[in-house]
Amino acid sequence: MMDIFLKYVWLLDLLYNAKRGLTLKEIKARWDNNRNLREEGELDTRTFHRYRHRIEELFSVNIECEHNKYFISNRTDIEEDNIRMWLLNTFSINSLVGGNGQLRKRIIFEDIPSGKNFLTDIIEAMRDNRKIEMNYQSYWSGCEKHYILEPYHVKVFNKRWYMIAYDRKAGILKTFALDRIVELCATAETFQYPKDFDPQTYFNDCFGIIHDEQEKVQRIRLKIYNNQDKYLRDLPLHHSQQVIETTADYSVFEYRIKVTFDLIQEILSHGSDWEVLAPQSLRDDIRRRAEETVKRYKE
Repeated sequence: MMDIFLKYVWLLDLLYNAKRGLTLKEIKARWDNNRNLREEGELDTRTFHRYRHRIEELFSVNIECEHNKYFISNRTDIEEDNIRMWLLNTFSINSLVGGNGQLRKRIIFEDIPSGKNFLTDIIEAMRDNRKIEMNYQSYWSGCEKHYILEPYHVKVFNKRWYMIAYDRKAGILKTFALDRIVELCATAETFQYPKDFDPQTYFNDCFGIIHDEQEKVQRIRLKIYNNQDKYLRDLPLHHSQQVIETTADYSVFEYRIKVTFDLIQEILSHGSDWEVLAPQSLRDDIRRRAEETVKRYKE
């Protein structure tokens, strides 16, 4: 039988995508058109309202009815909540695919190996505000290090999960890649999560996963060639992105952001399609790295 949670997600996804709302008759027709749901039997009115109220509780959404049409009245709340959007997208696809083995083979997801180990333990520790004890070996260290940490939040970047945790012994927040954790367990000791800490604000001036308190926010200008600007318009590099100039051959984008290793790597990955105009220090750094690359290919 189809999991009840997937039914909730199916109905939520249906109402979310029907901006003008749907009548109960239309909802029942969509139910009947879904092979997996049709096999569960008819969606009667009583069951619909039971599902409706449960969805409101689980996802904190408001499903209202006007002129016999049901709709989500707080769509903006969902769109601004990354976790809810991720859950909705993930489970709605799973509900659509269902037991269709052939269709499953035609949908390819990007694997994130680091999410398979320790992520559940970390999230549970975050939920209970419990400190964690961890052995960790970075790519740069030749030996394992032992930490007792207060896990604040987790983040995905470039196919890796990261944990941002407070190291009370060092007195600073640190970032750890989950795939470099050797051992981890939650302790019985709890901690107080700071009420004024906001993960989004913490990374507000950054690209990627590196947060450097010593680095200042700078005005960066990038000149983008070969129609690559279209990608940036659809998927901005950073929330501060502004289009300064547009021509038939290139576009110039401006950002207010910190210059970190993650940002430098992103710029380099686009080769000659991206050119740094400002600041001069970043332009010089990118040129130096490009010259070193050319030198390697001459040897």
